[in-house]
Amino acid sequence: MRRPPVPAQAGRWALAHWTGLAVALLVIAAAVFRTVLDRRFAAPVVLCDEFIYANLAKNLAQHGRYLFRGAPAHQSYLYPLLLAPAWFAHSMSTTYALAKGITASAMALTPIPVYLWARRLVTPIHALLAAALTLLLPALFYSGLLMTEGAFLPAFVLAVFAIAVALERPTLFHQLAALAAIVLAVSIRVQGIVLLLVIPTAVVAKAVLDFRAGESRDRLLAELRRLWPTAVLLAGGLVVYVAYKQIQGAPLATGLGEYQGLAQAHYPLVATARWALKHLAELVLAVGFVPVSALVVLLWLGVRGAVTTNAERAFLATVTASMLWVLVEVGAFAATVTPTVFERYTFYLEPLLITAFVIWLARGMPRPVVGTLIAVTAPVLLVRTLNFPAVVIADAINGITMDSLYKFSLSLPGGLEELKWAVAAGALIGAFLFAVCVRPVAHVALPLLLGAYLVAASKPVFDDTAAGSTITRAAAGPDASWIEQAIGRGKHVLYLNTPPGASASMTLLETEFWNRNVSAVYNLGPGEICNLPETSPAIDVDTGQIKAPGAKANVYAVASKRFLFPGDQIAVGGPSEYPLGLYRIKPPLRVGWTADGVTPDGWIGATGSYSVFGSAESERPIKVLVAVGRTGWSGPDVPGKVRIVVGKPAGSGKFAKVYGMRRWVVHSLAQRTFAFDVRPPVRVDVHVQPTFSPSQFGGPDTRQLGAQVSFSYAALKSHR
Repeated sequence: MRRPPVPAQAGRWALAHWTGLAVALLVIAAAVFRTVLDRRFAAPVVLCDEFIYANLAKNLAQHGRYLFRGAPAHQSYLYPLLLAPAWFAHSMSTTYALAKGITASAMALTPIPVYLWARRLVTPIHALLAAALTLLLPALFYSGLLMTEGAFLPAFVLAVFAIAVALERPTLFHQLAALAAIVLAVSIRVQGIVLLLVIPTAVVAKAVLDFRAGESRDRLLAELRRLWPTAVLLAGGLVVYVAYKQIQGAPLATGLGEYQGLAQAHYPLVATARWALKHLAELVLAVGFVPVSALVVLLWLGVRGAVTTNAERAFLATVTASMLWVLVEVGAFAATVTPTVFERYTFYLEPLLITAFVIWLARGMPRPVVGTLIAVTAPVLLVRTLNFPAVVIADAINGITMDSLYKFSLSLPGGLEELKWAVAAGALIGAFLFAVCVRPVAHVALPLLLGAYLVAASKPVFDDTAAGSTITRAAAGPDASWIEQAIGRGKHVLYLNTPPGASASMTLLETEFWNRNVSAVYNLGPGEICNLPETSPAIDVDTGQIKAPGAKANVYAVASKRFLFPGDQIAVGGPSEYPLGLYRIKPPLRVGWTADGVTPDGWIGATGSYSVFGSAESERPIKVLVAVGRTGWSGPDVPGKVRIVVGKPAGSGKFAKVYGMRRWVVHSLAQRTFAFDVRPPVRVDVHVQPTFSPSQFGGPDTRQLGAQVSFSYAALKSHR
């Protein structure tokens, strides 16, 4: 017998596996589409995650170590490693494009585990539908951000899929694969550690569903015994970890790296449950109601014993356990750290809900009376618990769906009040199609409407983030890589972080990102918007000389052009409102002035200070201007007594000589400027009592604030 021609064999194989090939094409197309679309993101925009991972990737490429400004940092192991090859590119514009492309390509892999999982449960065409709907999720806009979200989404879905397969067929290989997938997810994002709790919870849920499906007790026990390798590895891993930390003499929470503080916090049970329900309600909105309703019906059928396939019971057990622990984890964070609804931390569950929706479709859209009633009413009741004015806000990064709903509310005459009715109308249409409409119509209409809803929700968050990136890109100035272009990549540069203000901090982050030779940051007073590693050097109170390790080894420094800095100016850059200069240092390294106790937005607490240093070459008289006020506070007036002391510094916060003192009482929306004619070195101390906190009057800011303070000085003409 003659063998069929190779093209004919290939054609038959392609025809038999056309849905798998279609998914592969979808993944490639999505990666290319997102990479091209993400070109609209002009610069990193998320404070401060993008800058952290970019800096880690840069140090991995340059030194092979997880460092941030020379300090060890382990916020993620795998994601910076994925980005690192981009930093071998010649220009930073190419590096940034490659880094976004890597993230987009990683995130585009998500439909693969979705398809493979759905393929075990439904027909190939329905599995393809699940993969396609996954690519429409608005959260895929994270592909343009240098954040772990892009790589963690496919890793999380893969891990949950692997756990389900291990429950369905608990062979040694499948159990090891599930644990390996969890390790992969945790290596990208520490949040993945919650998957270790998913395993035992899913095992119990699967046993309940198996029992309700009619499995005998002996078979259930036999299946549970087959999971002994997982139990041994989890228990053994815990013992080894505890012993290792005991040998180190370190707390157990140190294994969480930058997040160890969260493990030591106290999490109130009631508040955690309340915020978990709020995040579940937001998840209902994020996926358009119907996928959550579909999962409820499937669970109802499972508990009633109507789910007959082992794979479907494993799916339901794993998805339910994943949702439980992710929502508890995020609810605890919101209850303790930041009282906000974060879709950013829950959107990993959305592909699981999409898959549940497709399974419900493929099963013929079952509509058990009681189960369907619960499925359409419970999500609506959950959404009604949300306080729309509080949660529907313009925050594309943390609240994807809420940001889109906020933009939609702006087009409504009644704003947020009318938005409630619009959401109710959408829920009513979904409920009708889900529970009442004839199945042939609903089978087509529901996927189409869900896809349209996801696409419509995608545009506002993408546009908002792209617009924000344009603003942050402007903080680097017209030519962002001006330092590299001036002296090349091989020469190390110090960045002297001096003036207070959010714009100055953003300029620092953007300048550091776009110029790979900025190797260290010296904090000379105000600090940054983000709590990032900086060198805080000692400064001579008379001359301003910097005393810090490595200060003498550097030849170049970047500082504000308004900053009195001894050195030869080589180039200028930065934004017009905060121009920077690149200087060749004239040893010893010293500075002209510093500010202490001033936050990036200009506020001080009870005290703030400003120092202007002298030198042997220049000690001309200067006029120091001190502006004190509360123009940024329009709330209830809390009068503050202001005392300004000006004198010659003597170290340790003391004065060798006091030149002058002024007193004033500051009120809401008031401001006053004080002038002093002095000769450097000089220090200005501003004291305000009492302070106040906006949180006393219902505001979100919990800081104790005294006044907004700005300092400046100008040389006076000398008189002979």
